[in-house]
Amino acid sequence: MENFETRRTAEAEYVPEEVFIISTLFEDLAPGLNSLFTFYGHARSGSLEVQSIDEHVRVYASIDPMTANPTLYASGVVTSGMMGNTQVAVGAQASFNALTGSIIYYHAGVSYTQSDLNAVVTMLDKGETVTASYYHIINPLTNTVVGAEVDYFFPSKENLFVFGIQHALDPLTTVKACVDTIGIVDALVQHQWGVNSLITISCTLDSRDIANRTLFGLGLSLKP
Repeated sequence: MENFETRRTAEAEYVPEEVFIISTLFEDLAPGLNSLFTFYGHARSGSLEVQSIDEHVRVYASIDPMTANPTLYASGVVTSGMMGNTQVAVGAQASFNALTGSIIYYHAGVSYTQSDLNAVVTMLDKGETVTASYYHIINPLTNTVVGAEVDYFFPSKENLFVFGIQHALDPLTTVKACVDTIGIVDALVQHQWGVNSLITISCTLDSRDIANRTLFGLGLSLKP
């Protein structure tokens, strides 16, 4: 078994009446793993923060001990190295009441990414909602992309499905459309005018009440 010696480098900085910062670099925590920890102390609010960043792991935490209801916030993301053109990431974030220990909220998610597609599953609202989304580039030459999202709400046992597509009619004109299971249809045509300007024509239609819930829009974005 090989022995790895952890090396640590620390720096401290104080900005009068503002922030006290301590940065510590841990090298060789494990084979090929280095991590930079940064601690922030805010003089005015009394809040404390810590974050750790390296190539594959990011962690952040903060607390405001001087408030009436001190809140602890924590989040973290772990990503795999690129395996060919594939990457996997797992992340979570949560907030707690530091006095009672009760959970204010928590979210978690996992993503799978390749050069032409992205799939994500997330859990929201303390596990009451699960969302799965998929994005796939069908043809890069015509900017043809399809996407879908499914939301499931556990308390009501309801779900929502949304499907969308976009396609470039020519290098300057793009068409986008989406429809959901509620019966709402959105569509737009976007044309590049000049170098940085865009003109957009859009329409939203609610199939449950087409006469009163159909909207048309015209947008113009001008940039020098």
